[in-house]
Amino acid sequence: MASSSSTSNIKQDLAFLIVQLLDEHNFTETARTLEREGKILFNMKYVEESVINGKWKELEDYVLNFTKIDENSWSTKMIFEIRRRKYIEALDNGQYTTALEILTNELQTIVDNEDAYNEIARFMLNDVSDNEKLRKYYADTAVTPRRSIFTYLKMMIELNPVLKDKLKYPIMEDSRLKRLMNHSINWQHSLCKYPDANPTISTLYHDHTCGDAVCLSLNDEDCRDLGYLKTDEREKPIIPQISEQAQLLSLRLPDPKLSSKIDRLTYNHSGNAIFALSCSGVLKFWKWKVEETNAGGEATPRIMCEHAGFLDNDIGTGEHELVVPCFALSKNDSYVASASGGKVSLFGLRASEFLSLGASGFEIKKLTAFMSPPPAATSILFFPEDNDVIILGMEDGTIQVYDVKTDQVKAKIEANDQKSRVTGLAYSSALNILVSSTYNAEICSWRNFALMKQSSRFLDIDGRAVSPGRTCIKFHRNQKHMLVVHESCMATLEGPELKPCTQWISREQICDATYSCDGHTVYASFVRGHIAVLDSPSFTLRCIINPSAYITLNPSLVVSACAISAHPSKPNRLALGLSDGSVLTVEPQEGNWPGRPQLDNVCAT
Repeated sequence: MASSSSTSNIKQDLAFLIVQLLDEHNFTETARTLEREGKILFNMKYVEESVINGKWKELEDYVLNFTKIDENSWSTKMIFEIRRRKYIEALDNGQYTTALEILTNELQTIVDNEDAYNEIARFMLNDVSDNEKLRKYYADTAVTPRRSIFTYLKMMIELNPVLKDKLKYPIMEDSRLKRLMNHSINWQHSLCKYPDANPTISTLYHDHTCGDAVCLSLNDEDCRDLGYLKTDEREKPIIPQISEQAQLLSLRLPDPKLSSKIDRLTYNHSGNAIFALSCSGVLKFWKWKVEETNAGGEATPRIMCEHAGFLDNDIGTGEHELVVPCFALSKNDSYVASASGGKVSLFGLRASEFLSLGASGFEIKKLTAFMSPPPAATSILFFPEDNDVIILGMEDGTIQVYDVKTDQVKAKIEANDQKSRVTGLAYSSALNILVSSTYNAEICSWRNFALMKQSSRFLDIDGRAVSPGRTCIKFHRNQKHMLVVHESCMATLEGPELKPCTQWISREQICDATYSCDGHTVYASFVRGHIAVLDSPSFTLRCIINPSAYITLNPSLVVSACAISAHPSKPNRLALGLSDGSVLTVEPQEGNWPGRPQLDNVCAT
């Protein structure tokens, strides 16, 4: 007989499997309701979205599903902060009756310090917008001040003993519940006295009366993209999965300054350095040297860290919109330009410009800073023909061409009519075009250096425009085709007319994707932590790298690869920037990724 503890665990496992199924079918509200009512997961993403959107009542109700106001000091502080923010914003919006009700009915009941309560009450006597201190800390309802509230609440949640153990989402393969149901039906079929070779399934309400069921793949069409449900092996082979650390050659880069999640990542053009930019504005770099050692007659490469260092971006005043970290390397690997909401900083990468910090590594010398916001730079690209020319995509939807030597903007154009921020830039020397992408998923090609618009199109799925989100472009090695990456899909376009070639629709949010250096492979990472290896340009799935294969510190934590970069000369090696702030490199243990590669690669050079 199973113990009550094991029964409870199985019930929780089942709840998580149902949540996964709901998320995969976009029943997101139902999934959040199950998390809340079952008290299985305190969803930090939901908290963040509620704070950013000012949904204070909904957030308080959500929190109180998991803890009581007076359960501990952290719970009390959380509810107090939520109610105080709701009170301040009601005052700022001129809703004085509502503010008074919040003050007397909600805040007064949980404030045990009379002086603190009196200070809050005095806000009623002031016009918040006229008080500089209050305006700075309370009254501004823009995204950035609300993010500071979220940071505080996040800290309270992580310290709260009632909540901190409910923050982990278990690691499991996609469509796990469907697969278990398939196994059950297949097992039932194996017990049939006279099994029918080609039966059909009509219901799941009772055990399968043979002739009514066969080895079933439940709603196989829903899962075709990731290929987990291929139960009829005669027609659809199982997609190989890499789940063990022994299947990969991986290296976690040394980092004494772990910060927030890695947002952007790239190898340098020579392949002997990696640069990673975190959301908090820290740009890290590692430079390598490779030594060949002969052991048993075989040459084995050993990667050594020669330089490791960091720099801090100018993060500005926080008065502009949501900060978008961005950076770019010059073609000769001599400069890096980077921005995190403030000025664009230009750093030198020559050995003579590295400043030693002793045991903590090296810092890059800042050469200059320019383009004080607003607007802030949201994407950066060095012009390949001239390292002194930097192309900047801006928060206000403009593209600006900046000359470092003259410290002047040489050209400025409107990238789109909606003034949606520019999220991606790529340049093709073969076609002599610049391609830009914006947050509203508009792709534009610009003719030569004069930046005359040549073509434009909105990314769509079956004729319907995709929802707004970060959209990036990366050129294939042939400089004619490009990979467009959106959180909901990937597409291949042919320039300069931006002619659609192929498209791949994801049922899970895509974090990042890139071509391999030879252009035959596309690597894509997802919010649940797994990485897909697909053939280019068909987007045929070759294999899946599960997070258990590359997360070595604590596999139970939900850690995803937020940024991904392919090695410039080794097609099977890639670098991953993780949500916990760390960076690592991975490649297959056997030399090549498993799965059958496609032969009809129309994008090959």
